[in-house]
Amino acid sequence: MASILNRKDSGWYWIKVKAPDGTWKAEATRIRKDDSRAERKLKLLIAEKETEEHRTELGGGGGWDWVAGYMRIRYHGSPKTHRRILEAWTSLVMWFDDNKLFGPRDVTHAHCLQYPGWRTNQPKERMQKAGWNTALMELKVLGMILQQAVVRNIIIANPAARLGLRRETVKKKPEITGTQQAQIELALKTAPQWMRDSWLISMRQGVRISETAIPMHQIDLARKTLYVIGKGRKVHAAPLHEDLIPLIKEAKKKKLKVLVELPRNPSKCWSQWFHKNNFTDLSFHSTRVTVITRLLRVGHSKAHVQAYVGHASETIQDIYNRLSAPDVRHLGAALKAGASNPPDENQGETEANPKPTEPSTDHPAS
Repeated sequence: MASILNRKDSGWYWIKVKAPDGTWKAEATRIRKDDSRAERKLKLLIAEKETEEHRTELGGGGGWDWVAGYMRIRYHGSPKTHRRILEAWTSLVMWFDDNKLFGPRDVTHAHCLQYPGWRTNQPKERMQKAGWNTALMELKVLGMILQQAVVRNIIIANPAARLGLRRETVKKKPEITGTQQAQIELALKTAPQWMRDSWLISMRQGVRISETAIPMHQIDLARKTLYVIGKGRKVHAAPLHEDLIPLIKEAKKKKLKVLVELPRNPSKCWSQWFHKNNFTDLSFHSTRVTVITRLLRVGHSKAHVQAYVGHASETIQDIYNRLSAPDVRHLGAALKAGASNPPDENQGETEANPKPTEPSTDHPAS
């Protein structure tokens, strides 16, 4: 079994591994001793080495060694999704190591049911903290991998199927009020430029944080259109809000490749900024919620709002369902006594009964 070697004469960790001929040898890793994430990286590396050691015992290829290559192929062209899957896989590999699960054949239905409890109780020094829903997402990744193991005839059934585990209800992202918006924009005057720019873009376009870093070649100033690549690599052509034109012209002048150059973890940076400035109930996603809510509240159709902000049908439906009584009180006017009746089927469209038109969505309320 592979193990860690702590050589005092080296700033790097070493591991002891079993060679194919049965002998043991020491190997240097690329993991520095002063790396704050060293333990997690070592666990992952050792688990991979142990998989190699058990390949023969498991019938050759019956371990986890094929997974990395499979995920590269499956998520080719979707680097962000691939990165999220790899993060989930890293957690799963540590779980495999703790439970001596050397391949799909070792995983049982009972193991899968125990995973959420294990994952939500890991110390933050060892791995990133996770809630119940994150654990279920990682289990879903495991289920996908085990299903592929079925296809490869490594196992005959998927032990992660039909677990019956339910997601916890998450707190709905709130709308940003007008007062909060004014306070936030005042505080942003001393924030980094990328935060000011990403805020402006999302409050005008309703895009996600990652979508504010839109490549400049996907912006058509002549047609006033943004071509945003959203979830699932789907391209959404969004009308460009006029308030963003100065920002775009400045970016073109500076010959930037993307409209906003985001740091490595922009969502976390925003979360910390909101907490620091006492907006503890908000996250950057609240900007998207706010744009959708304001457009729906003033009477734009769900179809038009979806066309404006992109692929957000579930979010739009959820917000539509949350609109309060004052938001829809004006609809009662159509039901008052004496209100005009709808035309007969044969009456057709006349000057007195023109075909109704839906409001334009060229410019959202800001």
